[in-house]
Amino acid sequence: MSRKHVKILQPNAGKTVDLRGNVFGIVHPHDSTLQVLVYSRDQKWYFQAKPNRLTGFFKVNVQFGDEVSPSGAEYQVVAVIPDNPEHTDRTDQIPEGTKSNTVRVVRR
Repeated sequence: MSRKHVKILQPNAGKTVDLRGNVFGIVHPHDSTLQVLVYSRDQKWYFQAKPNRLTGFFKVNVQFGDEVSPSGAEYQVVAVIPDNPEHTDRTDQIPEGTKSNTVRVVRR
């Protein structure tokens, strides 16, 4: 059996982002359940839309904060192949499972 793996390729750590932007990455096995989350200023992880999939790759449009989030606010984004997928808007902790690198970004 092959090992699970997920990695965010873009955005790069420290990148300045707009309110909405794309996250690109790789996932193995390619048909794994995948959840992408953004950590916000209110100290919650927000589940993002279901990622679009190409064999071995994923892309998802995410939201960093809201329309009134200040310039310079920091956010984190992570992708997870969850052990038990959650179906909620937000959570206090990243779900258990195979996690990607955590990427920190800054709002424009």
